[in-house]
Parts: sequence; structure tokens; C-alpha cells
Amino acid sequence: MAIKRFKPGDRVRHYGGGPIMQVIGYMPTKFPLIGATQSGYWVDCVWDINGKRQSQVFNQDVLIKLGHGYDLPNYQSTAHSRANYLQY
Repeated sequence: MAIKRFKPGDRVRHYGGGPIMQVIGYMPTKFPLIGATQSGYWVDCVWDINGKRQSQVFNQDVLIKLGHGYDLPNYQSTAHSRANYLQY
């Protein structure tokens, strides 16, 4: 099992730059050909651009944890709210 570097609510940024994001949680990685699931490395993040909510899953190795003081909305980390992020 992987060591989780982040927890829900942490503020992060991609190593390459980009917007400040909020961690929603870790997503399991599924391997359909062998029927296995691995947990730990993939982080579900959300952020807003021009008032529109964005969401993407990143490998935790490409994210940097930021300190406190960033003004972001506090997103809920539930399966129901995750579905709302993906609606268009």
C-alpha cells in the first residue's frame, strides 16, 4: 500500500504550475484485465476557473502541498458531491 501524502481539504498545485487545487480524496486504480484494484497513488482534485468547477485525478508524485492561507471553497468529499463535479 502506498503512503498517502495528502488528506481531503489539502491545497495542492501541480509541479509544472497551474491553478491551486483542493484534494477531495484518493481514487483506487482498477486493472480490468486482471480484476485487481490498487489504492493509494491517485489524488482527486477540484478547482475553479472563471466560476466553473474543474476536476481531475493526478498521480500524487506530481503534486506539491501548499501552506495555509489560500482562499478556496471547501468542497465536500462524498461520492454524491463527486458526481456533481462531473456534471456539465
